[in-house]
Amino acid sequence: MKSKLIKAVIFDLDGTLLNTLEDIADCANEVILEFGIKPYPVESYRHFVGNGLQALIIRIMPEGTKKSALDAGVERFREIYELRWHEKTRPYPGVMEMLDSLQNTPTSIAVLSNKPDTFTRQCVHYFFPSIHFHAAAGNITGVPLKPDPQSTIDMLRTLETQPNQCLFVGDSSVDIKTGRAAGTRTLGVTWGFRTETELIEAGADAVISTPEELLHYVIAS
Repeated sequence: MKSKLIKAVIFDLDGTLLNTLEDIADCANEVILEFGIKPYPVESYRHFVGNGLQALIIRIMPEGTKKSALDAGVERFREIYELRWHEKTRPYPGVMEMLDSLQNTPTSIAVLSNKPDTFTRQCVHYFFPSIHFHAAAGNITGVPLKPDPQSTIDMLRTLETQPNQCLFVGDSSVDIKTGRAAGTRTLGVTWGFRTETELIEAGADAVISTPEELLHYVIAS
């Protein structure tokens, strides 16, 4: 693949650039403890996350929980996470170096997450202060979550990039389906929350195991 064919890279955040699993699990477990529910192991959250905060709370609460309780759980998570979002979260090894190298190429870079927009922007600014992202967005009320392609299409307009000139990078089937629905190329990463099998079955154009491979994928002639 020629580098000139990729004008922009859109990254998922959780499980792709940042390992947020422990902070999310700790906060979610604190929520359900307040409801008298036994906490889940951290590893269980690999399959609970990815479809937004509302879906996370639905998955960790008992089946049949009333909407009022689910809404209360969402708000309580926001309150707890606001205080604890950066306690254990860190960029994955090699990610900072990859982003630094990528920003020194003509390629635009962006972040698009199902995480609430405020938390997404907090994480991007806090953990990647030296990286210039051309766009960064999380879930905004009224905008469909990934894998709906609308947020990706909107971001492509901001980046002034055609879908076939963009690479969508993520660790889950949600990300691969998002990119495919928007018409972008898709790249799955195996260092995140989900498995290589899931990424392949979702139709990823390629799957990589290190950030260094991503850089080579984008810039190699």
